[in-house]
Amino acid sequence: MKYRWDLSPAPPSDFLSEFKQYFSIIPQLLWERGLDSAEKIDRFFKPEYERDLHDPFLLKDMRLACERIHKAVLAKEKIVIYSDYDVDGVSAATVLSEYFRGINYPFEIYLPDRQKEGHGVNQNALEQLAAAGANLIVTLDCGTTNNKEVQWAKDRGVDMIVVDHHKVIVGRPAAAAFINPHQTGDSYPFKDLCGTGLAFKLYLGLTQSSPPTHKASEGKSKWLLDLVALATVADMVPLLGENRVFVKYGLFVLAKTKRVGLQMLMESSGIKARHNLETLSTNLDAMTLGFSLGPRLNAASRMAHANLAYELLNSPDESKIQELVITLNQNNRERQRITEKILKELDVAILKRSQIPIFIMEGSPAWPLTLVGLVAAKASEKYYRPALIFEKRDDGLCRGSLRSVNGFSLIDALNYVSKYLVKYGGHPAAAGSTFKAEDEETIREKLNEYAQKVLTPELLRKKLNINAEVSFGEINWDLMGLLEKFEPFGLANPKPRFLTKNVEVRKLVLLGQNGAHLKIFAHDKKTGKEFPILFFRHNGLAEDFKIGDTLDVVYELDENEWNDSKEIQLKLVDYKKLDSVRTTSC
Repeated sequence: MKYRWDLSPAPPSDFLSEFKQYFSIIPQLLWERGLDSAEKIDRFFKPEYERDLHDPFLLKDMRLACERIHKAVLAKEKIVIYSDYDVDGVSAATVLSEYFRGINYPFEIYLPDRQKEGHGVNQNALEQLAAAGANLIVTLDCGTTNNKEVQWAKDRGVDMIVVDHHKVIVGRPAAAAFINPHQTGDSYPFKDLCGTGLAFKLYLGLTQSSPPTHKASEGKSKWLLDLVALATVADMVPLLGENRVFVKYGLFVLAKTKRVGLQMLMESSGIKARHNLETLSTNLDAMTLGFSLGPRLNAASRMAHANLAYELLNSPDESKIQELVITLNQNNRERQRITEKILKELDVAILKRSQIPIFIMEGSPAWPLTLVGLVAAKASEKYYRPALIFEKRDDGLCRGSLRSVNGFSLIDALNYVSKYLVKYGGHPAAAGSTFKAEDEETIREKLNEYAQKVLTPELLRKKLNINAEVSFGEINWDLMGLLEKFEPFGLANPKPRFLTKNVEVRKLVLLGQNGAHLKIFAHDKKTGKEFPILFFRHNGLAEDFKIGDTLDVVYELDENEWNDSKEIQLKLVDYKKLDSVRTTSC
């Protein structure tokens, strides 16, 4: 794919003059993140747990929720935690579980089967829980769009507390309390918490308001931040505001976590956690959460059942945990194998069409619901189109998952075809839907019709955001130290990308097994400074480079440690050969 290079505009001159103590690159990054005052910058660079977290009771219905749960405990009612099956849902269930364990109160956990029940509150599950005597059901990371099911429970005397972060589409559910920062009338200052973040807020609200009869300790809350950080990164919510605080401190907690399951899962992944108590720093980062731990925990619900992940996070039995770690790693490998198989089948299906549709919509009875979300994400990335990938079931229903591209809201698209859908919900960038097989062609036609109206040719050309144009002469260890202050990187706080023009290729070295990677020794003609540029997984493009070539390069800055020494190196993102109009993406 050819990227459209998009160089960020410079901040206003008065902003640059106000913060001239920083390298010119740094004000650019601060401005792009909306950090336009000394106070905001200080909170970003030096997040403080006590100062920067908002009062949980600012969330609408938080007090109602706490009062209803305390009432249930006093009356010895049967309480069930009903949570989603992904990393966010399982982590949220674990966080709230810790409150009830802390006051020695019995509770039950219900995690739906991803394949059989899908996302959201399931009517059959509610019937089973009600029949078993549930008096109060607390949903975590789900329930916002389940108005019918919540009303059903209410009509039968079962109260529900809905704690969710998904967009409100059909109005408020008839719950005893509804905690969702996106609802009308909610004045909570930060709207981008994940499900576990909201469960953590509920935990804090409960401990702060606990009556003397079952007083809970607030002191244990920080030990839950490993789970809050894990879910925040895995659920891809913006790493700014409270989420930045959660991940910053959560990574440190994870490095010394008391959860044997996380300890063993990290060990099996080759992660050796280190931490510094004086600086509250650790070698763990967002990649640890999003690419090592998250996929392994998600493999539980994708290949078996989310209960495996919940047991791993909550069991005190080391021998049992060891078995679970082995199982989750095996499940993750199998998940990768099947996903690749489906992707190949999807490519065949797309290429059979006269042209690549502007909205990709493909399904098969052989594509399990548990994996269509991953496939949709990869398809959307590869073809740079919104994608709906679905499973065709024997009962005539199709259940699918959607992923989008910048500038295209899936919720708006699903609203456009809502009369043909059995149910749907999610975010602008990721959503789910269920529809009848008989409506498949109509939905495909309508979604492409809508996409034609919204997606311009420019939006369909993948944009590469470049933060600043710099010379090699501006890159040094002082700059690296300042960039380190921006970590942890993630959504809304991505790792910076830089552009340097007119660099000359001085030397080329193939690295790795079968020369899979390429090291380019590049010379900046403007400043005379040289840096190594790493081109990971060049996929045969190494032959595109020759000694003496002049390039424009887009890259990220990295450190390379070897033989007890460190060097700054550049990680290639994209390049342009100046003797050619061709641009090749990495």
